[in-house]
Amino acid sequence: MKNRYFIVPMLALICVIPGCIEFYGYPVSGVEFSPDSFTQRRFTYWRSPFTGIIRGKRILTSVDSECDSLVALNLIPVAGTIEKRWDLVSETLQTSDVLSADFDARFLTQYLDYSTDQWNRNNVEKAEILWPEIALLVRERLYLQLPSVFHFAFNSPEEMSSEEFEEQLNDQLAEAWGQAATVTAARASANSNSGSGSNSASEPTVPTPEPGTAADAKRFMDKAIEFNPNYGDALLLEIPFQQSQSTK
Repeated sequence: MKNRYFIVPMLALICVIPGCIEFYGYPVSGVEFSPDSFTQRRFTYWRSPFTGIIRGKRILTSVDSECDSLVALNLIPVAGTIEKRWDLVSETLQTSDVLSADFDARFLTQYLDYSTDQWNRNNVEKAEILWPEIALLVRERLYLQLPSVFHFAFNSPEEMSSEEFEEQLNDQLAEAWGQAATVTAARASANSNSGSGSNSASEPTVPTPEPGTAADAKRFMDKAIEFNPNYGDALLLEIPFQQSQSTK
């Protein structure tokens, strides 16, 4: 009998605690980056652990940039969009040690610090060449191509002239856009192959907003050739283009 009086409250407690957690949720926070304005913000919201229902509105607060020179020196061209796009940098809900592509913006934000700010102020002419090209890459969600470009720029000799810097930067940009074209073409080919045998007339293919089509790959390769006419061989993308067109 005593055990019964002990078990009943324990069972009630076990049911009440998860119920309260599900009802009120638990806090989730993170950081987002806007490639349109090169600004960051922190968000916080409450989410139910079992159903995933979001409780209440997201609370947004701006994050002060440690690279004020981007604005002070007018290094970033205006995107001209009405509504800003926000890309994830981090989120406490992420449990895996390997972050997904949703968090690729971190490959840019990790460079927006005091060291980069000082480089911009000490190399204004080079910064004016570099950052508009960086803006083009991030607005295409090509964050993974940034580290190699930054490594070249920030480690370039101080005595290097702006003309030499731009010439060598163009080679780096050609490589970045070319790699993006190759990866995107492979993704387009894979999507085409996986969809050709499973989609029927009643199951139309839903286009993805992410860069992953043959048209994206061709556009990226055109940018690579624009920076370096001798870069690569555009014919390598011919097969993915044909595969994509054959599914239409």
